[in-house]
Amino acid sequence: MSGPRILWIDACGALLSALSLGLVLPLCSAEVGATAAALRTLAAVALIYLLFDVACLIAGPRRAPFALAVIAVANAVFPVFTAAVFTADGLDLTRLGVAYVGGETLIVWTLAVVEWRTASARDPISSSPEPRRDDRR
Repeated sequence: MSGPRILWIDACGALLSALSLGLVLPLCSAEVGATAAALRTLAAVALIYLLFDVACLIAGPRRAPFALAVIAVANAVFPVFTAAVFTADGLDLTRLGVAYVGGETLIVWTLAVVEWRTASARDPISSSPEPRRDDRR
């Protein structure tokens, strides 16, 4: 998968997270076990990720390796930041809240691994691997 395509996927995920954390989950914050303020704090971070993705996409595909490396690290940190926000909020998550955070953590960490591997590839724009020695002729 190409670097720009992964940035688009990350941007869509950030938009979905921002909408769910900022608009949907605050409406049922009691069922989630988190305050609306904590959820909106996380939504603001997701919006920052979205803006970064869009800015990197506008900058062009040559910026993709740098952008992927930065967003991979940011995505790896996001679940830790989420836990810190909920801990500061009193950590009264319900099963629904734990399921949401757990699911988001799995998705975000998986995406972070894909982003890091693509950023580390020889040609992250097309994501074509370097030919093996026996393939060169």
